[in-house]
Amino acid sequence: MPVSLRKNWFRYTVALCGVAFVTALFQVGIAEVNSTTVALSFLLVVLAVASTSGLGPAIVCSIAGMLCFNFFFLPPVGTLTIQDPQNWVALVAFLVTAATASQLSAAARHRARDAEERREEVWKLYQLSHAIIATPDSETAVSSIARQVIEVFGFDYCAVFVPEGSRWDRVAIAGNLSADPAPTEIEHSFLTGEIQLPHANVARSGEETAGRVVLTYAPLKFGIRSIGVMVLLSPIIERGTIEAIAGLVALALERARFLKAGDLTIEIAERRVTLSGNEVRLTPKEFDMLRYLAINSGKVVTHRTLLQAVWGSQSTEQTEYLRVFINQLRRKIEPDPQQPRYIITEPWVGYRFDPNGWNALLRSPPQMVRHTCNYYAFLEQQPSLDK
Repeated sequence: MPVSLRKNWFRYTVALCGVAFVTALFQVGIAEVNSTTVALSFLLVVLAVASTSGLGPAIVCSIAGMLCFNFFFLPPVGTLTIQDPQNWVALVAFLVTAATASQLSAAARHRARDAEERREEVWKLYQLSHAIIATPDSETAVSSIARQVIEVFGFDYCAVFVPEGSRWDRVAIAGNLSADPAPTEIEHSFLTGEIQLPHANVARSGEETAGRVVLTYAPLKFGIRSIGVMVLLSPIIERGTIEAIAGLVALALERARFLKAGDLTIEIAERRVTLSGNEVRLTPKEFDMLRYLAINSGKVVTHRTLLQAVWGSQSTEQTEYLRVFINQLRRKIEPDPQQPRYIITEPWVGYRFDPNGWNALLRSPPQMVRHTCNYYAFLEQQPSLDK
């Protein structure tokens, strides 16, 4: 028997046991009790069941309580008939009160559960956005975005597709899937800009869900423009949550396509660089160098690493060759190539791309000397620790 079915049977059994307990208590334990006390006791059981088990068990508890109230406590006792019209009023009032109270309690419980789910979803979205922003390498952020979605939301499968000519290029994947997502569904979601939920896919294809994987297709939009499609295999999740996840994934894709540092703009996919709005013409190797430094923004890239990334493993020792290309690149993108703002030299190590373009000012030799002299003058003014 499935776990959910066992839980439902347990809830209904607990509801009936509560009615049986109240009935036995006033039949055996407490004698000569009035009908008002019995009705209020049954009502307490109904409220307890509604607050813990939901509306269904509470309704069953109300009906069982009404029958026991009639059979055991309203004259003639031992029958389901009622002689006194006032007892009819009491019985109907009990049933209506129990049903209304159970509905109100179940509704409050449902709202509390919804609020808790909303808080959990907001927290998960925050975790996902933080993971994207905290990844300094834009390409790594794209390749790992599917894994991050699965880890945060507990999905079974996630893949990200972007259009590449007449085909779909899968840029990120995580999880296991028995069959690849249908290109027609990807194309439909991309063109319509609408989320394709599992029930919508089944209705359009006319197939049964048994024996096949049913996926969710969500377009990735940056503004009003679709830039890709996210495919999910997940439990039931609200459309708004899927839209929020898709928005964060689209942000990661756009971040990888478009890098901006001060007045310098690097468009990865188009291999285009602009400086203050004016296009800068770079050779393929110059662009590859700038791209590699930019996607590792803030990190020190060694001579060997940069040579291997741009020219291959056979050129890892040609540091003089690298300096020539770096100087050529600086003359094209730096306002003052003698005091570079973007491509910073790390002596005897390599280079670092500074996206803010101002840290370089602190590295100019005159200012370094001035800061050093000021630091030693400050130390001389301090009292000696030996005194």
